[in-house]
Amino acid sequence: MNKKWTIVPAALLALILAASPAQALTIKFGGSIGYRAASDSLIKAIYKSGGIQAGGFVGLGLGQRLEIRVEVGTFKMEGMMTGSDEKLTLSLMPVTAGARFQFLNKAICPYLGAGGAFVKYEEKYPERIGNVSDSASGFYAEGGVYLRSGRLLFFDVNVRYLSAKADSLDGNVDLGGIRAGLGLGFRF
Repeated sequence: MNKKWTIVPAALLALILAASPAQALTIKFGGSIGYRAASDSLIKAIYKSGGIQAGGFVGLGLGQRLEIRVEVGTFKMEGMMTGSDEKLTLSLMPVTAGARFQFLNKAICPYLGAGGAFVKYEEKYPERIGNVSDSASGFYAEGGVYLRSGRLLFFDVNVRYLSAKADSLDGNVDLGGIRAGLGLGFRF
């Protein structure tokens, strides 16, 4: 088993055990939408810049400041094959699991977060070539702010950097990039 996939669960377990059992647990869930920009030069050359990513999340708040979180997203880019100008499509499904640390417990609540990432990808080529489908793992780091609206509703404004390197004929290709997004969620 890859070392980083044993370190991430161990770190999450340590964070859970560090939370005070006397403090209330909260459950969060919702959806998000944002703009995702590719970071790899090869992807930029074929697929240009970026596009809209949508997704959903579920989180478990441990006490006042710590949240364990899982997100799933979907993202698609279209480009042209170099030399033949035939249409290509790259579809990504990033799945992230990590933690967020909140600095304040107020209506405006800034946070920092990090964790592991798994990206399922499929690249559709012209029929004569066939398609490529695989996955890559990596990490993410993020920062943002929760804007609470009442007891149950909140908005989540954030920026995330994700890195997940996949093998290609030209070496490693980073399927990650920077995403700036807005989420809407509920907490109980």
